[in-house]
Amino acid sequence: MRSPKLSSTTAGLILGGLILGLAQGGVIYMIKRLSSEVAEMKVQKSALDYSNEQKALKLESLKRAEAELSGLVAKPFKDGVDFYASINSILSQNGLDKPLVLPASVDQGAVSAKVTVTGGYESLLITLGNMRRYPKAIRVDSLSIDAASDDKVKISMSVSGLMEVTSGDK
Repeated sequence: MRSPKLSSTTAGLILGGLILGLAQGGVIYMIKRLSSEVAEMKVQKSALDYSNEQKALKLESLKRAEAELSGLVAKPFKDGVDFYASINSILSQNGLDKPLVLPASVDQGAVSAKVTVTGGYESLLITLGNMRRYPKAIRVDSLSIDAASDDKVKISMSVSGLMEVTSGDK
């Protein structure tokens, strides 16, 4: 059997077709790779946009908080008696059991107490909120919450406040 002979024109066409096919395959591969990279960059852009939005919201919240707190000035208590009476008054609201307020210290410009009170969890949360909004400066130095019964909790805390400093205290 004789092998068929190809003319140089036919061989050139076949070779040209192979080269063209390889070139098309290479172009298709590059297009797929680039479209994959573009999709990945879009995902990264979306993540960065989300992060920037979150930072902008946080910044806006901080600016609002700064504006709200800029006029806040803590008023001091007149003396230790004023502090203890105020603490007792705040804790006696919202259906809490009778609080135990024990004086801890009265120093120059500061007063503190140890407090124990029992009541419903929601009542205690409301009371802590009332302490936070009180017109005079009350700071909770330490706080512990324990179960007292099925529907009550016991809260123990150390609280302190600022006192007016008179010329005799200096």
